[in-house]
Amino acid sequence: GDPKVYRGIFAVLCFPVTSPYQFVSLRYFDEKGLEKEVGIIKDPSDFPPEARKLLAGSLAKYYFEFEVIRVLAVTHRYGLLMFDVVTDHGPRQFEMRWRGDRAQDYGEKGKVLFDVFDCRYIIRDVDRLPLEDRELFTRYIYW
Repeated sequence: GDPKVYRGIFAVLCFPVTSPYQFVSLRYFDEKGLEKEVGIIKDPSDFPPEARKLLAGSLAKYYFEFEVIRVLAVTHRYGLLMFDVVTDHGPRQFEMRWRGDRAQDYGEKGKVLFDVFDCRYIIRDVDRLPLEDRELFTRYIYW
């Protein structure tokens, strides 16, 4: 029969920390608003450059993230942590709820923080932060 055409397809990494360049799930929202998976691409490098560019664009929209290089200040107020950091995109300030699910392990020694807008702030290795930065960070994020 005729191949099925899906509209509004977007890409999601199946294993964003351990395999960020493999296993990409292709998904869409059905007429009821439920997320459905069309299939998985095991290795995007098997595809032509134009297809890889489309895939990278879709992933970039879904994974809006910053890599934290320095932690300049962390304050706690009203159940929120206010961060003043330096990222790979320059200085940033963000707020996150002070809950365990908002700071998760990232690899062996890292953390990923989810701000109130669900943007991701990644510290690839907490131990590699300067001592003062690490002490500020672990004062509040100790799990």
